[in-house]
Amino acid sequence: MRLSQSPREVEMAYADETKIEKLGWTTRGRRGVYRDIPKGLINIDHTYQRAGINNGRVLKIAKDWSWVACSVVVVAQRPDGSYWAVDGQHRVLGARKRPDITELPCLVFVVEKIEEEAAAFVELNTMRGPVKSIDAFKAKVLAGDPVALEIDRMVRSEGYSVGKGQAEFRVGCVGAFDNLMRVDADLVRRLWPLIAEIHAGEVIYDRTLRGLFHLESTLRRRGDDQSVFDDRNRAALVKAGPRKIAQAIHAAVNSYGKGGERSYALGCLEVLNARRKSNRIEL
Repeated sequence: MRLSQSPREVEMAYADETKIEKLGWTTRGRRGVYRDIPKGLINIDHTYQRAGINNGRVLKIAKDWSWVACSVVVVAQRPDGSYWAVDGQHRVLGARKRPDITELPCLVFVVEKIEEEAAAFVELNTMRGPVKSIDAFKAKVLAGDPVALEIDRMVRSEGYSVGKGQAEFRVGCVGAFDNLMRVDADLVRRLWPLIAEIHAGEVIYDRTLRGLFHLESTLRRRGDDQSVFDDRNRAALVKAGPRKIAQAIHAAVNSYGKGGERSYALGCLEVLNARRKSNRIEL
């Protein structure tokens, strides 16, 4: 077989019962079973699902119920026999508002532990479309994803927690945190205490994290003798604080004409070079 075969040719070449083995395809889990389940028996677990219910969406579903749009609710059946919606919580809540709907069509998967449910939630939302990074993170933690677990430990070690809103000691950039950990975990481990020190309890967004990550990565790559971790640079970042750094990043984005790691890094660099008359750092 030549190496440049088209997908159709590959399909034809393995059109027999040995195809799966030859192509190395895998199958995980067991097939679900269709059941009509009373709506009141379908629970929703917010330890890994979206905590914020969109009440407007629920009301819209209830007011204009469509069995086609409802399709099937993906449900996990736990060892105690209880049913838990893995995908379709808004449909379940919409149905609860309708006295004429007593049961919902469900595809039921038997699970041994809640971690399987959380992993299924992540998989379903990854395959079907984007899910909010904080919701995905919560599910990954519960599913035992090693990177998510480490991020959770790191965040908590500085007194922070992952979540939405403007509350103190809140990390709102967990999606960027997760992505960068998978690029260079050692660098993020070093950056995180500095990020926490800079923000001193204020909400942490992604621009400073991504900017310093890009800046330090660039300095390392070209063998520069400067580093964001040098005492002088670290002190300058901490003294500036999150708001001045955010302002510098905003100005860099406007000047550069677009966002992204390089623009954020240029903003951070402006803070580091602010009081330097010589030995300025270049990107």
